[in-house]
Amino acid sequence: MAIFYHVVEGDPLDNGTHSEVIEGLGGCTIEGFDGRSRNQAFIGHRAYCGVCESAGLIAEGPGTPDYDLRMYDATIRAHEAVEGDIVLCECSPPPRIVAVYGRSSSIQDIGGSAARAPATAITRHSNQANQAKYSRWFLLRDSTTDEPLANQAFIADVGGSMQRGQTDSTGYAHVAADEAMPVSIHAMFSAPKRPLNPNQEHGYD
Repeated sequence: MAIFYHVVEGDPLDNGTHSEVIEGLGGCTIEGFDGRSRNQAFIGHRAYCGVCESAGLIAEGPGTPDYDLRMYDATIRAHEAVEGDIVLCECSPPPRIVAVYGRSSSIQDIGGSAARAPATAITRHSNQANQAKYSRWFLLRDSTTDEPLANQAFIADVGGSMQRGQTDSTGYAHVAADEAMPVSIHAMFSAPKRPLNPNQEHGYD
């Protein structure tokens, strides 16, 4: 299993000092170990290289997760950047990004598949028509086996408004809201496919 941490503004490059990510998606933040929230970087955002003294675009690095394992933001039409991605500055070979401040959120690549594993909730939004849109991901687990509930129907109470959905193949539920609201999620299970006998002890068989 390989873990790839997400990249945020201020994360350094691996080729020396004064090299760092200088651009991220405004409003899409991850909180660092220092308690500061920083904008998350996506493929195509810029980083500055202090070695060649130029700015370059972030690109997918060799050995990093494929795009189908990364979150896609439709507002900027780009996938998220992760540790190990490269910066296309004037250096050869190009430097890689070292995730320092975004390590509270990661992608776990398990045998060719990935599971989103945020230690803290990631808040994302796009400002369209002056109305913020947020997305949050929650991992649903079986209370007995502790296994993720993949492809499981759920209902979410988002500030008193109900949303229905289904978890993805790794057990994560996506919930949208107009603002940062409290969220309560409940998995939905089918009733037992057998008749119940109310005359038996405890009222069921």
